[in-house]
Amino acid sequence: MQVGNPWAAGQLRTDVVVVDGSVCVRLQGELDLATAPDLWRACEVLDVQLEAGLSVFVDLAELQFLDAAGLGTLVRLRNRVSAGGGNLSVLDPSPPIRRVFEHAGLDALVDRAAAAGDGSAAPC
Repeated sequence: MQVGNPWAAGQLRTDVVVVDGSVCVRLQGELDLATAPDLWRACEVLDVQLEAGLSVFVDLAELQFLDAAGLGTLVRLRNRVSAGGGNLSVLDPSPPIRRVFEHAGLDALVDRAAAAGDGSAAPC
C-alpha cells in the first residue's frame, strides 16, 4: 500500500508489507503534522496483524524530516502494537532523525542490532 507522493515537498510515501510474519513499514519523505495522519491510515488496514502480536519494523532510511507530530504517531503505533502483544522497532534513521528520538527519550525504539549490521536485521 502506498500513500502520498514522495517527490512533492511535505509529502510522505508509506509502503506497508507483511514479510515472514512481520510487518514492514517503509517511510519516505516527511513525517510531520500534515502527513502523520497518512501513516496512521496506512497502518489501520493492518488491524488483524497489529492485534496478532506480530513484530512491526518501521524503516526510516528514506525519511528526510520528522517532527513532534510524526514522532507522536510512531509512539501511538508502538502502543497499539504493544497492546496486541507485539513490538515495534525503528530501523535505519539518519543521524538527524536519530537525534529526534534521543532528545525525546525514545531512542530505545531504534533497533541497535539492525544499525550494527550484525546479521540479525529485520526482514524489511
